[in-house]
Amino acid sequence: MAIVRIGDKKQVSPYYINHRMGTVANFLDQYQTDYSKDYQDEYTLLRPLVKQMEQPIQQVRNLLGDPIISVDSITGVTTRKTAVVMVANEGVIDLVMNLLCSCRSAGIDTSNYLIFVGSEEDVSIINNMGVHAVFNPILGSMPKNAAGYYGDRTFSRMMWLKVSSVYIASKAGYNVLFQDCDLVWFRDPIPYLQTIDDESDIIFMDDGGRTPRFTPLYVNSGFYYQKYNNKVMYLMEKMLKSVSEISTTHSHQATLIRHIVESHEVVGLQIRMVDQKLFPSGYMYHHQKKYIENLIGYTEHPYVFHMCWTSNKDDKVGVYG
Repeated sequence: MAIVRIGDKKQVSPYYINHRMGTVANFLDQYQTDYSKDYQDEYTLLRPLVKQMEQPIQQVRNLLGDPIISVDSITGVTTRKTAVVMVANEGVIDLVMNLLCSCRSAGIDTSNYLIFVGSEEDVSIINNMGVHAVFNPILGSMPKNAAGYYGDRTFSRMMWLKVSSVYIASKAGYNVLFQDCDLVWFRDPIPYLQTIDDESDIIFMDDGGRTPRFTPLYVNSGFYYQKYNNKVMYLMEKMLKSVSEISTTHSHQATLIRHIVESHEVVGLQIRMVDQKLFPSGYMYHHQKKYIENLIGYTEHPYVFHMCWTSNKDDKVGVYG
């Protein structure tokens, strides 16, 4: 029976972690529906990247330096740098700026930030904010505007860049904290995530949603910390090669959950979700009003806040404004 860690408690997942059992078992033809019959994205996005993968990997290493900090001479334990990876286009630059302002207000170092952008014009804008921009035409183009709604074509293309950027940073040898742009940081979460659990390979924010689409783990794909190891790279390779599935489902999160489940079964990938009070999301904004009042009143002290659970960028700006 699989174990999922939620907060500081180990518990058996409410559904045995397998596609054949749990809520997803109620859906017939799910695989047929999610299985893409159109492989165009594999030719236009995946194939060029795979053929020239070493180029963007070296590009990332040039920006962040050697991924290895030290190797213990007795235990052989390797300490690695953590790359904070984000994906942005012109339409969400203001959200990036808002995030970086929150970091600087809290005195948090952002020199390990890598922001993957979809056009060369955005590189100077991001660099002028004092963080590293990564643009490489091998990764494909990206629309300039923010997504009009959850799941539209711009959204789906950004989901591909979410997958490829994390794969590249991981393949370069770094631990990776991936996050969406619609966050603010109150405290640096990385030291906490590095020390909370030695057994877990990947640590997620709780999505809050308990819908069949995201069963059985309900993790949020817009904020997670992963260690560099073979089990994580197995998962990342599966995600990289799921470009057609992501395009068909219009959901990076649903696809990621499916492959996390399989990776747990096949290679023993260990997953943890952090406490929602320490890592709140849009779920808390909509369903835990007292918590939000306490947050505003400085009686709750989370590490970050993630304004997901919104229809579009206008809703996010309305909250942060």
